[in-house]
Amino acid sequence: MEPSSYKSRSFASLTWAIRYISQQTVPCLSDVLNHWHIQQKQKLGPCQSPQKCKIKGKPTPETSCQTCVDWGIAIQAVSYQSETLSWHNINPTLLYHDPMEVAKVFALTECQKTSSLQEFDTTSLLMLMSNFVNFYAGNSTFQENIRKVSIRPDPKSRQV
Repeated sequence: MEPSSYKSRSFASLTWAIRYISQQTVPCLSDVLNHWHIQQKQKLGPCQSPQKCKIKGKPTPETSCQTCVDWGIAIQAVSYQSETLSWHNINPTLLYHDPMEVAKVFALTECQKTSSLQEFDTTSLLMLMSNFVNFYAGNSTFQENIRKVSIRPDPKSRQV
């Protein structure tokens, strides 16, 4: 067997494994996302100015009401790398109503019309998974269990 053929098969196997594992995590990711979303809904509430906030992109005081800006701040707070967030994927007025709108912020690809995590590509699912721990930042038991299997640095040690 030629080395390049072996490498090609190894790469194909790795690609398949990553895709398979990411798809198997969708139910868990959905539960975590929904739990976090319910908590934020109770704290933040719905958009106060749908006409002003219709602009796709990161909610800012210039383009959005304070509630949508607060949703943006909450999303950034759970982001492992806030500079990689895809604000162009979302409609800020829908953040309160649809947890998928929050998930779209973490997608690295165009997914404005995506309606479920099953429709996410592997890269977007992996990006959402990399922020998984941060969705449960207030749950110390969960944090301790994840740290036992994670090689990622402690989220408390980084600046948000």
